[in-house]
Amino acid sequence: LDQQNSLGRQLNENYAREIMELHTVGVHAGYQQGDVTSLAHLLTGWGAQREATMDGARVDYNYRFSPYLNEGAPQEVFGLAVPAAGSPETADDRIRMVIEMLACRPQTARFIAEKTVAHYLGMPVDKPTVDALAAEFLRSGGDMRRVLAAMVESPRFMAADAPEKLMTPGEFGVAMQQYVALTNAAAQGAMTMALARGTSTPYESTTTAISNAAPSLTSGSITT
Repeated sequence: LDQQNSLGRQLNENYAREIMELHTVGVHAGYQQGDVTSLAHLLTGWGAQREATMDGARVDYNYRFSPYLNEGAPQEVFGLAVPAAGSPETADDRIRMVIEMLACRPQTARFIAEKTVAHYLGMPVDKPTVDALAAEFLRSGGDMRRVLAAMVESPRFMAADAPEKLMTPGEFGVAMQQYVALTNAAAQGAMTMALARGTSTPYESTTTAISNAAPSLTSGSITT
């Protein structure tokens, strides 16, 4: 998200916006553009650095905080006044303070509860279940094990009229056969193209391979 390029005089707000919109309070929580900009200022200096492992076998991305690249001016994020950094070494503490504040917001609890219920129990989400999970999130300090336990214990979890989220064995079998058929189609198309060109190089585009092999697929090739 270009965080490595976000500096005090060259601000990039992508990561700050993602933190608020996707990972904590959600897009409808009521934060303003100024909150995003302030968080982006606080996040300057956060990034990742490519480094070789100790044995030299590979190169990994590792989290790094560069305090001297951080903008130390006071900020305000979602009603929280963040003081100026006392020293470069304490700049990281300000970021953690804001992240912890966002994680504890009721909007975050509800956002995560809604996503959890939608994923496991289907949509539209059941409001009483969302309320119960959001309350457990706040009560447990964001312990997702207890949030999931609260969902399992909810009346909606085993309700007979709940929307189906799992495939029956028959549906799963048909889906897997369709997947295998398309995979085979890609392989057949790649071989056809390779032979036509007099080379063993496979298709670079799986979509093209499937399209070329599509005439060889019939409904009879997918059985239940």
